[in-house]
Amino acid sequence: MSEHETKPGAVDGITVHEGGAVTIVGEQAIGFFRLLALRGAVKLEGLGMKHSSRRSITAQCKREFGIKGNRDKVLAWLEAEIERRRAEGK
Repeated sequence: MSEHETKPGAVDGITVHEGGAVTIVGEQAIGFFRLLALRGAVKLEGLGMKHSSRRSITAQCKREFGIKGNRDKVLAWLEAEIERRRAEGK
């Protein structure tokens, strides 16, 4: 893979460079990366960790995306949305 080659299944605007550096460019790519970060934070909350803002990330996701239900449903929604965007290439 060349220095700026995109991996299969990658999202437009996210480039992984040789050595592991990542470049994220564009509104769609930043939104996608944010979903990845939110998914990780929800998983960590499930293990008992708290976000530094003292606010529940699960509750934040429920408010922001209009999700109803518990942490597992929020996590399932985030994973489905990530896969949907990955399939679209966005």
